[in-house]
Amino acid sequence: MMMMSADHITAMSPEETGTTKHSCIPVSEKEERNMWHLLPDVVLIEIFLHLDIQDRLCASQTCTRWARLMQTSGELWRELEIDLVQSQDDQKPLWQVRHHGHCTRSFTIIGYGGISRPIWERLRDTAMTCFDSLRNSADLTNFILLKTDLTEVNNGESVPPFLASLERLLRSHKHFKRFVMTGTKLQFENGMIILEALNEGVWKNLLDANLTDFFHWDARDVHRQDRFHNILGQFQSLRKLCLNYTCVSDEILALIGNNLSESIESLAIKVALLYSNTHTIRPSSWTKLHTRCKRLMVDFEFIHVYEPEDVTRCLLPEIRLRGLRVWSGYDMRHQHRIGRLIDYVTASFQNSLETASLEFDNTTCLFDASLLNLVSSCKNLQELFVCANMNVNTVATICEMRWRNDIGLTKFHVTLCCATAEEWEAIHQLEEDQMEKSRHHKVEIFFVTDLALDLV
Repeated sequence: MMMMSADHITAMSPEETGTTKHSCIPVSEKEERNMWHLLPDVVLIEIFLHLDIQDRLCASQTCTRWARLMQTSGELWRELEIDLVQSQDDQKPLWQVRHHGHCTRSFTIIGYGGISRPIWERLRDTAMTCFDSLRNSADLTNFILLKTDLTEVNNGESVPPFLASLERLLRSHKHFKRFVMTGTKLQFENGMIILEALNEGVWKNLLDANLTDFFHWDARDVHRQDRFHNILGQFQSLRKLCLNYTCVSDEILALIGNNLSESIESLAIKVALLYSNTHTIRPSSWTKLHTRCKRLMVDFEFIHVYEPEDVTRCLLPEIRLRGLRVWSGYDMRHQHRIGRLIDYVTASFQNSLETASLEFDNTTCLFDASLLNLVSSCKNLQELFVCANMNVNTVATICEMRWRNDIGLTKFHVTLCCATAEEWEAIHQLEEDQMEKSRHHKVEIFFVTDLALDLV
């Protein structure tokens, strides 16, 4: 009998194998149930990882094997999340802490700006219970507190107990790799209580620290405070650091360059112009930083930009800029001179810029020529997000530049502001016409307007 190779079998046509192209074998409900029993534990666990707590509890009641996996597989319970926006049920995270708290490695709290008193009290009680339980049982590597604005409760009786409980939790853990507290807007003293709670071992091993809007915007001189300098001086292995501009100075950049020259790869800085007068950092400080930190790339975010000088006084040409976001805010009284700002960015960062987000939704100022120059000159630009008043033909021109491989965009999102009904129809027709080419070139495009038709 002649033996056929695997390659020959793979290449056989449906006629040779006696099957049709779309033939399938019907499976009964009983056979389908039996197929689940054939899956190895490692595959079932991977499936369970995509379920929330409630679905996992339901799955554990299916059979004794699934119940055993839910009870004994620690990797299913390594992430604990309290989401104030999506969930009103505090019992699920509390149940997880009580039954699987010892497995927890990542603890996340997600809030939102301006917490009301009832929501704050619910967060406080649930979080403090979790803090106290995890302090005695878990070995946390990630602590993440997102978008939880504590400003409105800073003068209430609830804050000191909450901070004290969080301080105890942080002091009890020595293996944090990621520490994120964004949007908390703490007064300087309260913020330092939290940072100083992290013990010496944490600062030596921490890889990712995100303190964007950690301090309240009224704390404009954080960069001058010795206590803050002492904290940053303890970093030894950090790869990514996110700060507000009020926390950055010539001395801070020198600390980063001296302590993190072998590890730091990313520095993200947010400039909130409405709430602070920006100080000046010398160009030589940036030059020295990049000389010492060879792999460092910098991202800048500016909010409430009125004039190009608001950006250029901070965004110096000596910076190795990777990403830029500029948002003009809501004030309609300023013309912003967007074209002049974009021309400056093009001239200063055309060799390094990879991501640009330009959000000028409150102005009728046109800057199409400057935008086209930016796109054609910045050869490393991969992602472009524009929310502004611009011509539909400019969007079409950028698409054609990408299809000719003149540029290397992988994402191109546009929100057309102040659009007429005709422009609404034109931008959606353009997206439909370009969709096939975008799939062929593996480019993500998304074109909408700020008209109510797109906001529904």
